[in-house]
Formats: sequence, structure tokens, C-alpha cells
Amino acid sequence: MTFWGEGFRGGKSDTLSIFYLNYKQIDLTEDEIIIIIKYIKKRKIKGKSDFTEFFSSLNLLIFYLLNNRALSTDKISKILTEKPPYLKISEDCKEFFENDGKEFEVNKLMNIFFYIEHLCFDDLTKNLPPDLKIIIDSETQEKIKKKLFESNKENIYYSIKDLAAALRRYISRYLVGDRQDVEIDEKRMLSYELTRLDLWEEKIGQLKNLDDIIKNQLGEFNLNIGQAFSLYEIIGKEDKEYIKKKEELIDDAIVQEETKQKLEESQVKDKQEEEREEPLEEEPIEE
Repeated sequence: MTFWGEGFRGGKSDTLSIFYLNYKQIDLTEDEIIIIIKYIKKRKIKGKSDFTEFFSSLNLLIFYLLNNRALSTDKISKILTEKPPYLKISEDCKEFFENDGKEFEVNKLMNIFFYIEHLCFDDLTKNLPPDLKIIIDSETQEKIKKKLFESNKENIYYSIKDLAAALRRYISRYLVGDRQDVEIDEKRMLSYELTRLDLWEEKIGQLKNLDDIIKNQLGEFNLNIGQAFSLYEIIGKEDKEYIKKKEELIDDAIVQEETKQKLEESQVKDKQEEEREEPLEEEPIEE
């Protein structure tokens, strides 16, 4: 299973840009993020932390919508209900959009993918084989840190966090999965692989010289894709902290929501008990 399929292989691709043109995307609201996090937590409690089939299904759905126009405001649940038999969507993906995510529309699809992808990155990388977790030698690590963290101020196009996020997306979309299903040559140059447009925010992906910027930044280290995870471990701190802080904020919001719900239920219960205990008025006795 390879995320994003043939459409994004080879670096440059207009597929993602076309999707954005056809379906203007809207940021997730705080309530919608809470829905996603609750769903993920619920699955993990049940011991279901493997989201590879879920991601693959979202990938297929995105390509399906490129070739079969829908409205941006169409419910994703409606699309899945009316889909043709050849569009194979996993049971967990269908279950999410039929229940927890039943109100999500097509205009939120990419952001749903991005958010779940980020939240589940640690679980996804547990499936990476050893030849895709090759550790960068200590001397090269120091050179990378010196160039990226000390000299990156010269790079006005994107931050280290942006680079780390692109690296994370590359790992989860192209390297995770069963090796018999994923065509990978771990010796391919990582700097070239990171020129794929789907790995970057739209404004960065539109840079005409993105290939040269990445090559100038990483080319001298001769890193291959087998070292992608090791590089993320070196530069990914800010990217990791972003989602961790987001999770903490959402966890607080969930606790507040649950506390409020329990209080309301308690108040309703108290009122019902008061009504049951309230004595009936005695009718006057006629003389």
C-alpha cells in the first residue's frame, strides 16, 4: 500500500493543486478536531492503532473525486454511500464517516487527512523496517545541525519546522506499508524525494526553485531515503511539539466538555428527583 499512488511519484505533480482548485478546502473547527481526536483515542483504547488502511482509503477517495466531480459541500458520507463498487474503502474509514464524522464535507477532506496523519505518525513509523531507519553517523549529524539550525536564517522560503513536516509526510505517505506493496529503493537521494509538491504547504509547493533550495540545503550530506527517519529525529522537535501542544489543548477542551455534560446530566437528574419527591396538594374536604 503506497499513499498517493502513481500520481505523485517523480517529484513534480499538479494533482494536489488540481484538487485544491476543484475543491476549496476549509480549516477544521475546534469541535471537528475534537471529533477526530476522540475517534483516534477510542480506537487506541480498543487496540486499533493501525491507520494504514484508513490513509490508503482517503488517498483513493481524493483521486476518485478528481475524476468524478462532486460539490465541495457534499457530505463525505454521501459520497461513500453512492460510490461505485470499484472504489474500495476500508471498513474503518467507512465507519468513521458514517458515525463520528458523518457531518464532514468534501471541503474538509485534505485537512482531515493532514491532521490524522500528524497525530498517528508515531504509530505509523513503528512499522518501518530497519533498512528505512538507518542512523546518520554522528559527524554528519553535527554538520546537519550546524547548517540547518545555525545558518537557516538565510533561508527565507521555509522554516526548519516546514522541512521537518515535509519529511514526516514523505515517511508516512511513501515509506510506511508492507514492503511487497511499496516499491522502495532506500538508496535514492532524499533531497530529490522531498521535491514532491504534496509534501509542502501550497505556498511553498508553488516555489519555482523549490528543487534548488532543497538541494542546496541537503545535497552536500548525500542522504538517502533510508536515512529519512533519522533526519526527522534530528530536525523534528518543533514539528513534534506543535502536535503535542495541540493535543494537550484539545484534551483540556474534551475534559471541559465532559465535565459540562456530567454537570448538565446531574442537574437534570436532581430536578427529576425533586419532582418525584414533591408532595401532592391535598384536595379540600367538602363539608
